[in-house]
Amino acid sequence: MLSNAGYVVAASLVSKAIGAFIVIALARYLGDELFGTYNFAFSLAAVFAIFADFGLDALAIREVARRPGEGTSFGQLLTLRLAITGAVFPILAVAAYAIYAAQYQRK
Repeated sequence: MLSNAGYVVAASLVSKAIGAFIVIALARYLGDELFGTYNFAFSLAAVFAIFADFGLDALAIREVARRPGEGTSFGQLLTLRLAITGAVFPILAVAAYAIYAAQYQRK
């Protein structure tokens, strides 16, 4: 059990190191203004991802734990997730366009 925890910690550290390297390389490549725009867009998408998830991960874990042999709840949860994502994505697109238009109309 201890070795499994070690693998999880090692994988987490490697993942964070790779992520840090990518962010540093991206910041150097894009420059100040474009990297700030990228971070803002990424943050906006992360906020909308919260609404797209809508707690379905916890619901899926609970349902699978209750009925481990049944696969019907997975299909229903996937359909619900796709429907919520389909509803949230146009809102994200409109918000991103509004922010983009407001920023570049000032220049």
